[in-house]
This record gives sequence, C-alpha cells and structure tokens, in this order.
Amino acid sequence: VEGEERLTRYRPSRLPVRVRGAIVTGMDWFDVALYVEHGDQSLPMGEVFQAWQAGRRFIRFGNGEQALLPDAWLSRNRALLTALLGENGILPAALEEGLDARNPATAPDARRAIRAPRYLAPLIEGLWDEDVVIDADSGWQRFQEGLRHFGNIEPVALPHGLNAELRDYQHRGVEWLCFLRDHGLGGILADDMGLGKTVQALTLLLLEKQRLDLPFISLVVAPTSVLFNWQIEANRFAPDLRVVVMHGPDRHARLEAMPDVDVLVTSYALLRRDLALHLERQYRYAILDEAQWVKNPDSQTALAVRSLRADNRITLTGTPIENRLAELWSQFAFVMPGLFPSLRRFMSDYVVPIERDHHAGRLHELRRRIHPFVLRRLKEEVAAELPPRTDIVLYCELEGSQRRLYQAVLKASRERVLRVIEEKGAARARMTALDALLKLRQICCHPGLVHLPEALGVENSAKLELFRETIQEILAEGHRLLVFSQFVEMLTVLREELEASGVTYEYLDGRTRDRQQRVDRFNAGSAPVFLISLKAGGTGLNLASADYVIHYDPWWNPAVEDQATDRAYRIGQTRPVFSYKLIARDTVEEKILQLQGRKRELAHGLLDTEGGVEKILSPEDFDFLFEDDNTDE
Repeated sequence: VEGEERLTRYRPSRLPVRVRGAIVTGMDWFDVALYVEHGDQSLPMGEVFQAWQAGRRFIRFGNGEQALLPDAWLSRNRALLTALLGENGILPAALEEGLDARNPATAPDARRAIRAPRYLAPLIEGLWDEDVVIDADSGWQRFQEGLRHFGNIEPVALPHGLNAELRDYQHRGVEWLCFLRDHGLGGILADDMGLGKTVQALTLLLLEKQRLDLPFISLVVAPTSVLFNWQIEANRFAPDLRVVVMHGPDRHARLEAMPDVDVLVTSYALLRRDLALHLERQYRYAILDEAQWVKNPDSQTALAVRSLRADNRITLTGTPIENRLAELWSQFAFVMPGLFPSLRRFMSDYVVPIERDHHAGRLHELRRRIHPFVLRRLKEEVAAELPPRTDIVLYCELEGSQRRLYQAVLKASRERVLRVIEEKGAARARMTALDALLKLRQICCHPGLVHLPEALGVENSAKLELFRETIQEILAEGHRLLVFSQFVEMLTVLREELEASGVTYEYLDGRTRDRQQRVDRFNAGSAPVFLISLKAGGTGLNLASADYVIHYDPWWNPAVEDQATDRAYRIGQTRPVFSYKLIARDTVEEKILQLQGRKRELAHGLLDTEGGVEKILSPEDFDFLFEDDNTDE
C-alpha cells in the first residue's frame, strides 16, 4: 500500500491500543478511571465504549490517527462498562477532579473517574488482562482477596450467650455475613436444606446486638408455616435476643406492650397487610427466610419486601433458583438493589441468552457477577457426619382399564391442545395443556382422582398397589416413613389405605393448624408414617426421626422434591436415608423425570449445586410431554 503517509483525514495506525486505568478505594465505593492509549494519545473509555456500541471497528485520536478498537476486551467487559458508563457510554457519575496527579489515569483526555459501588467488584476484577495496565490501591487488593478467597475473610469470635456449638462451615458462614455487613453488601445464604441457616442468622443478630450495644430492631419475614420455628430456635440458641412473632389479630397490641424488641418475625402475607407500619421503621437487618417466596419479581410480596428500609439485607433459601433465572433478579433486587438495574435488561442480557440460546459466555459472566454474594454449601461438602442418601425410582405398569383410560385421555387431550393452538395460538393453549397434564398425572396416581365420566368404574391403581407393597416391607423392618403427594385427594386415599391396614399415621396439609404439635408427636414416636402435602410440608419441618421418604407423584422441579426429602435428610440424622419416587412407566410421569434432568442443568452450571430451573414450560416441553410412546393404543 502506497500513499498512507499522505492521508490527512484518515490515517490508519498499525499500532495496537492499550487499556490503562486506576482504582482508588473510597468509603463504600471504588473510583474507577479507564481510558485507551495509543502512543502519546489517549481517549476516555466512555468515548471508546460508545463507538464500540455503535458497531465501529476503529477509533480516531486527536492527532487524526485511527486505531482498531480492543474488541475482545470490550466484549468480555461489556456488562461492567454498561454498568459504569450507561447504555451509550455516557458517564453518569464523573468526578471532574480526577485521581491522584501521579496516577497514569490522570492523562489530560481522561481526568474523569466513575464512582462504582462495591457490588461491581466481581466485574471490575475482569478488567485485568496481560495487555492491560491498571493500577489499584491496597484497599482494593484487600477487599478483592476477601471476596475471591473465602478463607481470607477476617475471623469473627462467636457471641457470648450463644447456646450452640457451631460447626466449622456454620462459623465460616457467620464470618461471611459479617464481611458483607462490613462492606455494605447484601447476600444470599443458600446452604442446602438442613444445614442450619437459621442458627447462622440468629448468631449474626446476636453478634450485632453485642457489637453495637445500641437499641436496634431487625425484621425476619418467613412463610406462616415456620413463623414460630424462629421463636423456638431463638429461645433455644440465642435466649438473649428478644423475639416477637407478629401473628394474630392482637399482634400490634403485643408489639406496643413490648417496646424493647430485638427481632420481629412476620409472615409474607402479614407483611403486605402491615406494610405501612414497617415502612415507619429503619431496620438493622431485613432477612427473608425461604426467599423463594419472592420469586415472582412483579408480585405484591416482592414489591413489599423491596420497599423495606434496612441497613443490611440477606435472604435464606435452600433453593436460590427454584423455577427460572428471573427469580435470581428478584432476590438481588431485595438484597442489593442496583446490581442488576432492571428486570428488562436482566432478561435481555442473561435470561434469553442463557435459557433459550444456551450461551455459555453469558452464563459465565452471570456466575462471575453473583458468585461472591451467594454462599452455597451442599451436605456432601460440609456435613461429613451425615449418613449416605440413596435415591431410588420404583416403576409400575398401568394395566387393563387404567391403561385404557390413560390412553383415551391422552389422545383426547392432545387433539384438544392442538386445536386451541391452531385457533388461538400457543400462549392461549397453555392453560388447556396444563389442565390436560394434570388429568394425566392424576390417572397415574389413582383413577378416582379424575372427575371424568370415562373414569367411573375404573378402580384398579397400579401405583397404589406398589405403594402398599413398598410400605409393608419398610415398616416390617422397623423404619419410619414420610410420604409426600401434591394431591390432597391422594393423601385421603392413602389415609384410607393405612387405616384399612391398621397402620397409625400423622397427617399434615395446608389446612393443618397444629403443625408443630404433629411434628413433635411424630418425632416422639406416635406413628411410623407421616402423610404430608408437598406444598404445605415441603419446607420448615425437622423430621430427622424418619429414614425413608416416598414421593408418590413427581413434580416438574427436582429442587422442590429435594426440599421435601431434606425434612428427613438433615443435621441430626444418624441413619442412612432412602428416597423413593413412584413412577408409572410409559406415561407423562416418566417424561417428567427426563424433564427434571433438563431443568437441573442450568442451576448446576450457575451455582455449582443440585438446583433446578423450571422455567415456564415451553412449547417444545409440551410437545415432548404429549408424545405417545406407547404402541398398545
């Protein structure tokens, strides 16, 4: 190429640009200055990022030279640069005075820094590259070490008056919560079910009371079913904490009669009703227990908890992602507002690329962004004293009139769903499809659950026969058993079965009021079998006196089943635990097992755990579920 040197308006340069910058620690923020350098020329990162966002490949410097943009680096740090610079590279919070004059980031073209909140630290760490020069002060180095290496967090002595001997991992969990507090960060304590999240939270609150020696009040929001568990656990482990449960019509009067309160415990339902009262208070801590209750970001419950005023916020959940990635946004919108500024942006940046397109790069980026703020330990990692757990699938074959009923309903359902899709579209067919799937699942459990004319007279149930044989063997060997079903009607059938066999049992569903009394009776040995509704009893119960679990019918989300199994498989269990799933072969139940495997993969990749992501069933999922693999039709 000849004549390059004579170009005046467009002068391409063969020299690469370099990214330069500096990080200076503030009170609870970092000042981040970034620019690109080309020879003795420089441009602020905002201008560079804006050009890249517009699709340009070259950037022009003050001397007229044009150089290639650092595309790979910009692409890798897109999320951080968007958070710092805005959608179009506009500096939303520039500091005109710049940084220290000795710092290379104070070049005349780049004497501006962005004030970044500390929760962006995981993304800021990604700025470093072998070709990038960024000077960071010692405050950044110390903070990053604590964030990156859990073992480097400063030790914390346990509070006096704690009536519990914390296991090592529980003590480390308390230290992690204190680290978040000291740096103005929120977090999700997502330990596996049964690993003692409540006692870690109570230890933190007791530490806070003794550390500050000032009047303060914290709020715990929990499902109604576990409200009084908090009071029982507090009385047992931290009796110095004055805990009041906000429950019942006289709850306001009781609160006024006890002005010296350390911890208020209320339910999600009552929080919405009493929201005006709570908004008058500035809480030291706001803690959400079983935080999957705020998984719908647009629900009244999620909006209510996000409006609370609190110095520190944490959530407790054994299933940080129960259904879909948007639930993660909902939790972080509570614990750390601003980490993901809008649900719309989160959907476009992460949910669609990860759930629909299986974009590994975006999954890695999201994991890097949230990793320091989610503490997730599994039983097999930290509770070596726990005995083994064995998961077993037991199959039965639908035969005779039950099989004919299933095939007839399957055929009619498939035709009805396809007709609605053709007439009204896939979105309108969703409820029709879910209703059809419900009927098919009920037929697998027991034909008596299906209120259809063609089901009249169909009395045989292959699964009930399998249940009968299974529990006879379990009880004959002296074991104790939890039985879960989603269908209260099915639990009624099982009650009749146990009564006919002379087997005593305890029972719990959503209408049960004396939950704790029934749990206490079972743990004391009142009966060998506990029949439990999956929705009402899948969380908040300690039933380690049982060593066998039966899931009578499968659910789409394996995390929900795991929670239920963990009523028995938890700290305090001394015997091996066996968990059975009863499955009707060649039916929608067998497909649900396969679907569980698909839904499990995303949470495993994001959180390194056995979670499950049950996004709203896609059209492909419905096609899969309504396939008829049975050739006897």
